Amino acid sequence: MIRLVELTVTEFRGIRHLTIPMGGDSILVHGPNGSGKSGVVDAIDFALTGSVGRLTGEATAGITVKEHGPHVLQRNNPEAARVALTFRTPEGVEGTLTRTVRRASEYSLTPDTPEMHAAVVDAAAHRELILTRREILKFILAKPGDRSQTVQALLKLDNLEHLRQTLGTAKGALTKEKNSAETNLKAAVPDLASLLGGTTTTEGDVIAAVNNRRRLLHLPELTEANLRSGPEWVTLDDGVSRNTSGPDRAGAVHAAQELVAAAASTTTRVGELIVELGAAVRELGDVAAAHTALAQRSLLVAALDQVDGSHCPVCDYDWDTEAALRDHIAAKLAASEHAGSVQVKIADATGQLSLQLETLQRKVLTAADTAKTLLAGTEYPDTLTAWAGQLARTRSRLADDAAAIVADAITRAGTGDAAAVLIGTTATTTAATDAVAASAEALPDQSDIQAASGWLARAQERWLRLEQARATLQGAAESSRVIDLLYAKYCAAMDAALDELYRSIEGQFSAHYQEINAGDEDSFRAELAPAAGKLDLAVGFYDHGLFPPGAYHSEGHQDGMGLALYLALLDHMLGDDLSFVVLDDVITSIDIAHRRNICGLMLERFPQVQFVITTHETTWAKTIEQLNVVKRDNVVEFQSWSVETGPVRSVKGDVFVQIESHLANGEVNLAAPALRQLLENRMRTLANDLRAPVPFRADGRHELGEMLAAVGSRYLRLLQKAKKAAQKWGDADQLTEVDELQQTWERARRGYDIEQWAINAMTHYNPTIDVTAKEFAETVTAARELLAIFECDRCGQLLQTEGYPDAKTLRCRCAKLNLNLVDK
Repeated sequence: MIRLVELTVTEFRGIRHLTIPMGGDSILVHGPNGSGKSGVVDAIDFALTGSVGRLTGEATAGITVKEHGPHVLQRNNPEAARVALTFRTPEGVEGTLTRTVRRASEYSLTPDTPEMHAAVVDAAAHRELILTRREILKFILAKPGDRSQTVQALLKLDNLEHLRQTLGTAKGALTKEKNSAETNLKAAVPDLASLLGGTTTTEGDVIAAVNNRRRLLHLPELTEANLRSGPEWVTLDDGVSRNTSGPDRAGAVHAAQELVAAAASTTTRVGELIVELGAAVRELGDVAAAHTALAQRSLLVAALDQVDGSHCPVCDYDWDTEAALRDHIAAKLAASEHAGSVQVKIADATGQLSLQLETLQRKVLTAADTAKTLLAGTEYPDTLTAWAGQLARTRSRLADDAAAIVADAITRAGTGDAAAVLIGTTATTTAATDAVAASAEALPDQSDIQAASGWLARAQERWLRLEQARATLQGAAESSRVIDLLYAKYCAAMDAALDELYRSIEGQFSAHYQEINAGDEDSFRAELAPAAGKLDLAVGFYDHGLFPPGAYHSEGHQDGMGLALYLALLDHMLGDDLSFVVLDDVITSIDIAHRRNICGLMLERFPQVQFVITTHETTWAKTIEQLNVVKRDNVVEFQSWSVETGPVRSVKGDVFVQIESHLANGEVNLAAPALRQLLENRMRTLANDLRAPVPFRADGRHELGEMLAAVGSRYLRLLQKAKKAAQKWGDADQLTEVDELQQTWERARRGYDIEQWAINAMTHYNPTIDVTAKEFAETVTAARELLAIFECDRCGQLLQTEGYPDAKTLRCRCAKLNLNLVDK
């Protein structure tokens, strides 16, 4: 994977213009909060991916890179917001990737070769290499399901969970199909049984009844082999002549009688089921709360097993006693069990209700067919067809919310019969039923042969529907069995594979954490347990067992765990290909001793990795620098930030050379801010080294004028002390030196006061003032003379005081200037 060589940011996020050389080595960006450090991280993220992770996710609604990526002063000019990232491939080839916010999804590449594009695509696919403070605890203090998603996404295994969810969805759908097929079969059996004149539909029953009619018609008798699909299969009414002299009276009468009987029995049974369903719904109470109780059942069982004392392992609430906590959880479990049993009652009543409507629907359809023959031209066939359609729609709606359908029927019935309302019985449907019955009875008697012919036709229709229902159920049951088996096998295989994977990561995680906490938790161990889309994490606590990370460990230890697990995951995923990692202010709660151990971990376990580290803590920054995690030249310090300037960076190197180069090119607009930045940096350092009493500011953002005034006053007081000491001890040389220093200061300060106005005038946009390079050169000369007072011309170091609490000497490092300040 690539290494980062140089980053140039222009008008992006909080940065106006910034170039950070990296050289492929680790770098440190530090400074106070709000000084622009995270802008560097966002720039790296944007260069590689075309987006900014900080602008996505929770609580970022309405925030976009296009609108909020440019600097606020360039918010209407996304073309000006650009990031250029120079990188080096493993083969040692360097390239530069450039993106603008205006075309964030596109990038330009120099050199533009397939190999360089492949390197960029590879790096962009690993956004997990950038770790921010808000993300680190997702590995530790997270719900098992959320932790599983975070870890699997980092390991590029999230497609495994997606496939598990897909199989789970298929499992639910096929189970629903099987249940529907079972319902259809339950409806088809009594239809055929009633025609046979009994309660069973065995092949023997069907053959006996069919052959009784076929013998009457002088047709070949059928065997059980004829009932099965294959070469010998024939229809039950095979050979029956359809040329009859009129409608089948027996069949028409039978259809009308079945409808009347079904309507009556269905109304009675539906009334009973409405009572049962209503009672169950009332017993269930708050439906939403019941669903919540059921969903929490597995959690409550696990929580009850985890109870050890009065502290709740789920909500972190401290109860009065362990017994009270256990009683509370047990009560919730009981509520969950009760809700489950009641829901079973509701489901059973709903299924029976659907079956009743299905049976009646088929009787109505049969009667509708009869009405089309006997009552053609009247409204009765349409009335019965519409009634059947209404029954079908009611059945469909029952599957969604039976309680609501029943409640609606009761409301519409008022004091009447809710069952009749639910099944759609009206005066119109009753009239249609009566009309069919009357017209059937009015038909003239037909011969036994015609009756037998009609009976065989109806038997064939019902037998075919029963066989189709059986075949559908057989296929659905087999599909459901296969998906159940496949889902169970997949989950078991996935959990086993993840368990093996996490076992290997556990060792690295524990080793990293032990190194961070060397001498404190040398026996630490961790356990990662995957199960059905979740990832539980338990960690050791001083040999007293395994517990959730938030149970006993401090925030600092949790931070250490997060970093240790994160590095273990990256190491496992990329191994030797792990070339760079960005850590954005992730170490905040870890004490200095453990931070030194983190530095050791980076150097010993990840010597090949380029770390990009940001922090607002000076102590942590000094530790990183002192232990050589980052070379001194790769330490970037931001002192402050403003909208107009962006991050104000501590100056390194001979800035006057840079300023003179700008002036030679006529770039006063670049020379002025560079000079101001240099003066702010030097005055800040001198205020610290000379112990100048700068007015307190909670944010630490002091203005140049107040720092210069404080440093000048302190310097003159120190010279007065040196003069007094020289007079006390009769040191004529020091007395002469102090007089010369005072005169030099007064001369330099007067010159600076005359010229300094141009610094602010040219640093900030001011169209009414135009300072030439020659004119600004006078300001630069005055500033150089002022700063030279505090810098030794031999060792190049700034003056500082020694002695505490009272300064005893004013000197440079080589002691060319070494003034005694003690006068007694």
